[in-house]
Amino acid sequence: ITAVDGRSKTFDARADGYGRSEAVAATTVDASSGSSTSLAGSGVRAGGRGASLTAPNGSAQRALIEQAVEQSGLTTAQVGGVQPQGLGSALADPIEMRAVSDALGKARSSALVIGCHKANAGHSEAPSGLVSLLVARNVTQRQTVACNAQLRILNPVIQQGMSQSNFPLALPCNHMKGSSLQACGVTGFGVSGVVAHAMVCSSHASTKEAALRIQPTSIVHLVYRRRSFSWGDRPHPFAQFRIPSVDASITFRSPATGALHACVADHVIQGRVIFPGTGYLEMARAAGAYANASALRGVYFLQPLGVEAPGLLVECALLDGRFEVRSDADGTEPEGAWADAAVHCSGEGATAGAEGALDHASARTSSFASDVQAMYDGCAAIGLQYGPGYRTLTRAWGGESDAVARLRPRATQQGTQVHPA
Repeated sequence: ITAVDGRSKTFDARADGYGRSEAVAATTVDASSGSSTSLAGSGVRAGGRGASLTAPNGSAQRALIEQAVEQSGLTTAQVGGVQPQGLGSALADPIEMRAVSDALGKARSSALVIGCHKANAGHSEAPSGLVSLLVARNVTQRQTVACNAQLRILNPVIQQGMSQSNFPLALPCNHMKGSSLQACGVTGFGVSGVVAHAMVCSSHASTKEAALRIQPTSIVHLVYRRRSFSWGDRPHPFAQFRIPSVDASITFRSPATGALHACVADHVIQGRVIFPGTGYLEMARAAGAYANASALRGVYFLQPLGVEAPGLLVECALLDGRFEVRSDADGTEPEGAWADAAVHCSGEGATAGAEGALDHASARTSSFASDVQAMYDGCAAIGLQYGPGYRTLTRAWGGESDAVARLRPRATQQGTQVHPA
């Protein structure tokens, strides 16, 4: 159904489908008076069975247009324009044009102007009907129909139908103005023969008193924040699987390969990839979120954790307000504690209190600036071979008891809130 070049070549001989676009449209329909535009008649039919979206039922569409005109209290001669579906299909466009001309060609001498916003802005699918309604409102207010930007050579089937009609049909290649554009029809149809049509009129057109007034929405200046949403929540690289337990403990377990290894691969000590100390804190923080523990107290680092042993599993368990990070290279038990687990870090989970803000300025004033590159060279000389992902310091200051540093921003946190680097 979509065009190869992404353009809706409505009514053109090159029509080969529609070009997709995005739109947001909104308006209000008010039963009170005071607006210069009204929705005078409308209807929806689902009985006209169509072969497909690109092969609509022309007779059902013609009957619906006639119904909307009758409901509006207008005559067909008073309808000066139509905003059709205009899918950009070599088959659907002629069917729709025939239905429009059959319904609105009775007893008229003025031209019926056919426009279509899809040729200019693409097919926005879900909101496209409301976009057409707003375009029709502009037609009746400004007495102007926008040009068809894709019309080069008229579809010969449509051209033949226009030549056989007893009234003039206009498909503007340039903006067209006319005093007869005080009423404009809007058509939309979908799969399985659903057809809708609405009649939009200016206050100068003769319509029934019960017409609903279309009020333009006030302009609201919105601030957009780009966000991406995954199909499912990605597991934390350090707390990938929650393990069922018979007691009140909360346990998360992760294989040392994959996402966990990718986060720590640049933390190399004496030629081995060692799980960093900050990684334990991030692991406990992620697990503690399920126990409403927003702070860590009394943390002890007990023994290093090399993450390259085959089959290694790492887990963080919380029970009675304390946490433990442990590992087992043969952790095949799906539930329960490991008999041979090695404990690497432990501490207490707590609720965060009123923490004092750090005074970075005074810390730098009482410290001496360090040469960051010389520091990393010194680390490498004693076996702390930090890879590129862990060389995050850009500036550093140190004193007798305090140190402060500036970190470079990371392009990605790799699923963590506090990256172990």
